[in-house]
Amino acid sequence: MATKKQDETVTIRAVRNNRKSILIEWLQGADEYSVTFHDNPLPSFLKAIDGLTPHVLTLCEFPAGDAKKIVSTGITVRQKGGENEEALIVAKKRVRKGKRVLNIATPLLPMYPDAEEKTADHMSEDEAAAIEKVIKEAKRYLAGERAQGQIVFEPDPADKKDEGAKTAEFTVLGEPPGAGG
Repeated sequence: MATKKQDETVTIRAVRNNRKSILIEWLQGADEYSVTFHDNPLPSFLKAIDGLTPHVLTLCEFPAGDAKKIVSTGITVRQKGGENEEALIVAKKRVRKGKRVLNIATPLLPMYPDAEEKTADHMSEDEAAAIEKVIKEAKRYLAGERAQGQIVFEPDPADKKDEGAKTAEFTVLGEPPGAGG
């Protein structure tokens, strides 16, 4: 199957992961897309989402001990003007002894400092890098880079020759037995 070369830039607007599905919203040229996927992402995608949790603690001024109660679920990004973007991180915090969930959205902040607004608040370099990592992984996911399903192969109990090696027997068709070179 031939693939169409992607001439238009993909701009990620939102990524959400609830561990059962992934929602990605993006712009491509003049078109806007919002699709929920059910394919497993690469481990690096999940690692990028999980890597947002320390930044939720910092941006929302939660105590470090709350890290085990917080699960990052995604990002939202919007164009601020020029090359800069504003972003926020979305997460869930277990409250009331784990029986309830508090949905969290960090403050919407510019990812990088503006030259014109020197006193304006913006994300730290680490926070912006974590957002960029999620954007990169979302683009990989959209490009089809996903985890493969895993099949567990059980060893055949009748095959006791070599437990560690997998072998296959085959016959070359077209030559009679004993006829060779």
